[in-house]
Amino acid sequence: MALVYRQGNPLMGVWRMDESLATLRQALASSAKLSAQAWPHAEIRCAERITAHLLLRTLMGEELLIAHRPSGAPFIDSLPTYHISISHTRNYVALIADPDRPTGIDIEYRSERIHRIRSRFLSEEEDQQIDPRDPTTHLLLHWCAKETLFKLIDQREVDFRRHLRVHPFPLAASGSFLVEELRTEHQQRFRLGYTTTDDYVMTWRIE
Repeated sequence: MALVYRQGNPLMGVWRMDESLATLRQALASSAKLSAQAWPHAEIRCAERITAHLLLRTLMGEELLIAHRPSGAPFIDSLPTYHISISHTRNYVALIADPDRPTGIDIEYRSERIHRIRSRFLSEEEDQQIDPRDPTTHLLLHWCAKETLFKLIDQREVDFRRHLRVHPFPLAASGSFLVEELRTEHQQRFRLGYTTTDDYVMTWRIE
């Protein structure tokens, strides 16, 4: 089992999916509750869903079932007031859990493809703040931040360019920055933490 990142406050982790689907299914065999679940038919989706359950079990120290609301947002079946967020990208699954407030996380593998959709999610102001020394990493962090913010506000018809804003921040291996949503009347601000590795970048709510 490949838990490659773990943090206690907030409770979060990243799992690298090195296992075969058969191995993942075998890991569930000890739990009648999880073994009886109807898993997705597509192999990669099934592997991601099972990995999320195994990651939650590893972080929380007990067998818990992840369910989904009509909007698709995940929650813990036996702890419906507990807030969780899940993200997956190529070979990785990330999960964050918070007992007190809504939370969000997003993980993205490194790829130059982010440049092709740059104009779809960045405002003109945000585009000017991308660090030319490492634009790929900075773009990926902006994308992750907006995905995390999108999960936090849980709204439909969100325009990533107009409704979600990333405040300027200096690019580093890890750190934090402010984001703001303009979609609701509350126009909330959040502080996100971030980390970068050779394989992926990740953002999550810290305040």
